[in-house]
Amino acid sequence: YPNPVMNTLNFNYDPEEIEMLEIVDCTGRTLIRTSSLNKNSIEVSNLARGIYTLRVTGKTTTETHRFVKR
Repeated sequence: YPNPVMNTLNFNYDPEEIEMLEIVDCTGRTLIRTSSLNKNSIEVSNLARGIYTLRVTGKTTTETHRFVKR
């Protein structure tokens, strides 16, 4: 949240439970990949306007969420 997002994408995951966080564009290209999170947000202001997928890989599951960058 928020969705659409302008600068900072927030999420409701415990950063210690996340093994990998990725932001993927509509062509499947990974634009952001990080495994070092210390807060429940990620900066997306450098992304172009469009629709993206947030892929969150935890210790036991992987979840995907779509968001709009405004």
